[in-house]
Amino acid sequence: SIEEALALVVEVTLAASELETVQEIAQTALSRICEILGLGFGQVWFPDVSNENLVCSPLAGFSLLEQEQLRQESLDRTLNIGRSEGLPGMAAASRTAVFLSDLKSESRPSLHHSDSLRHGFALPVFNGDNILCVFEFFGPHKLVTDKYFLNALDEIAAHLSVVFERRRAQELLVIQRAHEEIILDSMPVMVWFKDTQGRILRVNRSGAAKRGMEPWQMVGKSDWELYPDEADLYYADDL
Repeated sequence: SIEEALALVVEVTLAASELETVQEIAQTALSRICEILGLGFGQVWFPDVSNENLVCSPLAGFSLLEQEQLRQESLDRTLNIGRSEGLPGMAAASRTAVFLSDLKSESRPSLHHSDSLRHGFALPVFNGDNILCVFEFFGPHKLVTDKYFLNALDEIAAHLSVVFERRRAQELLVIQRAHEEIILDSMPVMVWFKDTQGRILRVNRSGAAKRGMEPWQMVGKSDWELYPDEADLYYADDL
C-alpha cells in the first residue's frame, strides 16, 4: 500500500542520514529494509577498483536465519557486472531493482536447497553512471511489487546515492587533511595559515613549538595575542 511504501522510505532515509560512514549507512539501511519487509537475509555488494566486478562486503550483513553457507559463498565470490552474474550483477547491469522467484537459477548452491529463503531481490544504487553498491535481499515470501513499492525503492536508492557521495567526499577530505598535517609537521620551519584579520587557522608543530605550545592552542589566536611586539610588522608582511 501507499502507506507502507511511505513508511519504508521515511524509516530508511532518516536512519541513513544520521550516520557518518558509508559502511554504517549501508548496514543500517540494509537492516531497516529487512526488518520492515520481514526479510530473513540481506547483504551489500560494492564495486571493486576496476568498477567491473562486485564484491560482497564483510561488514554489511543481516540474517535472522542460519545462512552461514550463503554468506560465505557470497564473500568468496566476485560477480562480473557486464555478464550480469548473480542477482546483484543482474541488478547492476539493468540499473534497476531485479526480483527473483526461482532461486535455482542463482549460481550459489545454498540458495537451491533453502527452505527458509524462497524469493529474492536486489536494489542497485548509482551516482550517474557509477555503481555505488547493490543491496541484496532474500526472504520466505514473495513481495507485492506494486507501483508504490517500486517507487519507494527508487526513492531509497536516490537518497542513498546522495548520502553515500556526501560521506565519501567527507572521508576523502579527512584523509587529505591528515596527509597535509603529516607534511606540514615534518617541515622544520614554521608554517601557518591566517585569515584576513591575522588570526591563525592552522600551524605546524615546529611553529607551535617555538611558542612552547601545541598547534591547537594557537588556532584562533591573533598576531597581537601571540607576538604583541612584532604583530604590526607581521600583519603588514601578510598583506
